[in-house]
Amino acid sequence: MYKNQDAITISGLSKMYKIFNKPKYRILDLLGFGKLTKNKYNEFWALKDININIKKGSKVALVGRNGAGKSTLLKIISGNLAPTSGKVKINGNVSALMDLGTGFHPEFSGRENIFASLAYSGVVGKAAEEKFEEILDFSELEDFIDNPVKTYSAGMYARLAFATSTAIVPEILIIDEILGAGDAYFINKSIDRMKKLTEGGTTVLFVSHDITSVQKLCSEAIWIDKGTVVMEGHILDVTAEYLASIRKQEEKRLKARNLRLKHNDLKTLEEGINNEIVYCHLVTENGAPMDKHPISKISLTMDENEVEILELGRGFDNNAENNIFLLIDKETINWSDIYNKEDKVYRNFEDIGGTYQHASFAIKVNNLEDLSKYSLSIEYKDSSNEAVKVEYYDGKEYIFLGHLETQNDGTWKQSTFAFGKKAESHYQKDQDDQNNSVISNDADDAEESPVIDRENNSKIYGSGEIILTKVQFLDSQNEEKLIFTSGEYKKVRLHYKANERIFNPVFVAAYYLLDGTCATQAISNKDHFEVATVSGEGFVDIVFDPLLLGAGNYLVSVAIFKELNLLDNIEPSAYDLHDKMYEVKIEQPFGMNVNLGLVNHPIRWGIKHDK
Repeated sequence: MYKNQDAITISGLSKMYKIFNKPKYRILDLLGFGKLTKNKYNEFWALKDININIKKGSKVALVGRNGAGKSTLLKIISGNLAPTSGKVKINGNVSALMDLGTGFHPEFSGRENIFASLAYSGVVGKAAEEKFEEILDFSELEDFIDNPVKTYSAGMYARLAFATSTAIVPEILIIDEILGAGDAYFINKSIDRMKKLTEGGTTVLFVSHDITSVQKLCSEAIWIDKGTVVMEGHILDVTAEYLASIRKQEEKRLKARNLRLKHNDLKTLEEGINNEIVYCHLVTENGAPMDKHPISKISLTMDENEVEILELGRGFDNNAENNIFLLIDKETINWSDIYNKEDKVYRNFEDIGGTYQHASFAIKVNNLEDLSKYSLSIEYKDSSNEAVKVEYYDGKEYIFLGHLETQNDGTWKQSTFAFGKKAESHYQKDQDDQNNSVISNDADDAEESPVIDRENNSKIYGSGEIILTKVQFLDSQNEEKLIFTSGEYKKVRLHYKANERIFNPVFVAAYYLLDGTCATQAISNKDHFEVATVSGEGFVDIVFDPLLLGAGNYLVSVAIFKELNLLDNIEPSAYDLHDKMYEVKIEQPFGMNVNLGLVNHPIRWGIKHDK
């Protein structure tokens, strides 16, 4: 009976926050003097054009990374926040568990807060006494029920809040991360209760970063990213795609870190990346543009590997936490509002009255001295004959990189500029042809790792008669990856170049925890692998089948030694050694939530029954 009715209908929902330049403009805006605050704020779109229909009795998970817009959406649905545009239709009473600390008076005891909540819902007298006992039994807080709530831990508060909110069966139950404060026992207990509620017709909206809990409870999922709906459907399909996107982003992060490690930009991984900011801008010969120039993407490349991407207009393009971000100030900078046309989301570089006449953005690099190793790419629509210059600020003056290619043919193109070198511009008239030209399922056509930069790199040392020219981490399909699953196939491929004939070198790959503890070492002579004589170029494969290391991040050292005595703990002389230059990540098998430890060791079991 429920599946034919919508509990929640959302149409064209958007939420924009005004980020004012000065506090006084916020006050004027609150007092209704909006005309005086025009162009005194930046727009931050937490949600953009959301359209969702949720059936009665559905169990729906909202998944997405921190800052994706999930909590904003739930606050609007629960009536705690007004949208900027769009409509929300709610069919039923809503019980929302959002933030710890809301709903209960901190000075009141748990008992007093329970009765106050029940009274607010119209439950008093004997019925309230019965509900109180039910809540107390479920929350298991008998020893603390008469203590002030302000003395409760986060887990105790979560128990009390959940038990009270679900004592009276709601038509729509919204839970936003609050159960994350509880222990595993109470989370499973809560999930069982929510399942019973949905059997009675309650609609559940559940937000949690614990995908296992989400899959236990929900049958459907909606994936939100940067304020828009990416995908909705069956829980397993959506979470699989979501987790794949997380792995893809993590792969990019690890690839960027490995590139930086190869260039010796990190002292240690634990210290993190000390980024330096490079300011760039778009400007015309006459300053402010005469025409509108749509810009959809800015990306940063290092050693021909795309390490950072900013998609303009995705709601978070001016977030200074990004490695590429826009500088948006309607008084001084000529970035337009967001447009969504022709299946493209973009901003225009256009004259909106910015006193500086340009459109600025910033990129983060590890070391300004290595800026020449980076290239900048800009995706734009060629809809004007007006020349647009791309420049960056070197601390003293703006340095010209080149122009966006112009033929005024109305197509989307990409221009690429190399820092520190003579600028080169490349473009494609047909963006689809460009995309198709780089996609291949052939492992031989997979993107190759960059050749190792050995100059001035203190992490690389050795006598040099034979050197490692490239290191690859491959899966069973010979595709490069930096994230693997414990128990699956993994291969480390060491490419070498021998400048003379080398007799029986010893190849090594060592995995270290981030604290420096050695987790495992693959040593060719330990495994009775005799290389004999090598010369010229080639590669050696080290195969882990299956990979037995447990979940975690690892730093990898690789080396070619002249000899390695297994009875001696003194480091031998190396032809070439790359000390903790590579980072990889290992995950637990999908659906396995129990911590399997540092080693996923194969086990044989036996049993003997007494007669």
